Amino acid sequence: MEKDPAEALAKAEQAIKLEPREAMFYALRGDALKKLGRTAEAEQEYGEAIKRNGDYYAYHLNRGLTRQRLGNAAGAQSDLERSNALLPTAAAHLVLGTLARSANNPAKAIEHFKLAANSESDVGKRAGLELTRLDLPRNPGSYVQVEPVADGNGNLGLRVTNRSSLALRNLRVVGAVPQGGFSREYSISGSLQPGQSVLVAMGVRLPDLNASLAQVRAQIRSAEIAE
Repeated sequence: MEKDPAEALAKAEQAIKLEPREAMFYALRGDALKKLGRTAEAEQEYGEAIKRNGDYYAYHLNRGLTRQRLGNAAGAQSDLERSNALLPTAAAHLVLGTLARSANNPAKAIEHFKLAANSESDVGKRAGLELTRLDLPRNPGSYVQVEPVADGNGNLGLRVTNRSSLALRNLRVVGAVPQGGFSREYSISGSLQPGQSVLVAMGVRLPDLNASLAQVRAQIRSAEIAE
């Protein structure tokens, strides 16, 4: 179908003439029409497939994706929720997350993106990116690890690691030794690539604070996606 959707459309129409009760042939006609850019007609064909077999998830999924493309958010949500009730898919969760975000419901969007991101497919990767974009400002600790370290002379530092799948910038971290009355915020210049670590000198020594490394506290305060 990718190579010749017009031919696929003709074959689907022939099949429908031979067996008009078969839902799959209407879905195939919808697929071909969508490839040809005839999106509204494709939606109707998926609807015909659903009339003949409403228990198959893919028909609801494809109509939901098509309705989203047509700007019918409510119809898309209804179809995709029905599709997931029959068989959960990353594709449905990704679009449901996108719809929830557009409806100013970030909590529901994050829920759907997390479920979609469990997939190792390209859709799952896209969902992971969208999840990071949405969740990073609210929960930076899930994407950036900050751990205290010290050298042989007791000089303290913070090892900051980007655990996300996106490059980050404008990172602000905090190092503190409550027992020594010390707390300071540090800004990291430049960007931090996925998986990359950087060492931030805290400018203080453990002996000066009469503390051990186990007493040092560290956390990420904020970060932004480097776009």
